[in-house]
Amino acid sequence: MRRQLTLRCLKICMFSMLSLWLFGCTSSPHIEENVTYYIFDANPLPQTTEHASNLTPVNIAAVKLPRYLSGDHLIMQSQDHSFVRANYHSWADNLDAAIKRAIISDVNQANSKFYAVNKCQTCTSITVHIEHFYPTDGGDILLSGYTEQNSGNSENKITRFYYKTALESAGYANAVKQMRKQVSLLTKDVLKSLDK
Repeated sequence: MRRQLTLRCLKICMFSMLSLWLFGCTSSPHIEENVTYYIFDANPLPQTTEHASNLTPVNIAAVKLPRYLSGDHLIMQSQDHSFVRANYHSWADNLDAAIKRAIISDVNQANSKFYAVNKCQTCTSITVHIEHFYPTDGGDILLSGYTEQNSGNSENKITRFYYKTALESAGYANAVKQMRKQVSLLTKDVLKSLDK
């Protein structure tokens, strides 16, 4: 009798330990080993402090994103106009900071009379407000919003922008490359508006 009671207690203990072990396996945090991280400004230029005296400084003050673009994951718009978050494709850095660095790099690479700086009290200041920036499941990349140009001596100049291009091939890696190209197009248009 005593042996049966000991055997029964042993079975209950073994069952309890097995249950706790299985419960622990299912509730442990899931490690995402297959996440791909994308760098938006993958080919940055070194920042120089010397510029020709005939160039005009322009301050790229900020890039402002809507809340749905502030997270780490890439976003895609579906046909029903909802956004789908990519579980295994993430930005390596904050998207707003990366876009700002890309614009500064593009301005400084352009053959224009301007060079970009992070801060400047007396020069023209540009703030980029992005409203839409994502691939769609229909095979397009969309970038739209407006720039706000403050010259300090007049009312802010608002310029709207809209770029829609077809994806050259499927996949998030290609989408990121084309998104970067769209920001380069935006930079060219910003430089044109500064010339006016």
